[in-house]
Amino acid sequence: MYRPMPPLNALRAFEVAARHLSLTRAAQELHVTAGALSHQIRGLEELLGIKLFERHVRSIGLTPAGKLLYPGLHTGFSHIRDAVTGLSNTTQERVLVISTPPGFTSKWLAARLRRRTRAAIQSRPPGL
Repeated sequence: MYRPMPPLNALRAFEVAARHLSLTRAAQELHVTAGALSHQIRGLEELLGIKLFERHVRSIGLTPAGKLLYPGLHTGFSHIRDAVTGLSNTTQERVLVISTPPGFTSKWLAARLRRRTRAAIQSRPPGL
């Protein structure tokens, strides 16, 4: 039977709340109110048709279904976090923009840039 994918925000809300076992701390991490977080989790529970948390007066705990769901979501979000972090570690070309008067550019700067570029190309290892 086809079951639509739950909203990613609701899955993230569940993962953070399950990790902290606290709606208040989870809400702080996600920069939302505890009420908004609770609403996301209740919507996820309704969509799945199963309770994920046992709610007590001042605490929450995972139900057996929540304990089953949490490891997969935690691993998945960890992979996403690692992939995004890996993007920032890639070397990016840096661009320098220089604005000068046309006379200075044509008589002084262009000649020096040309020599510097030629020297950089010649000093590269073969195959690059």
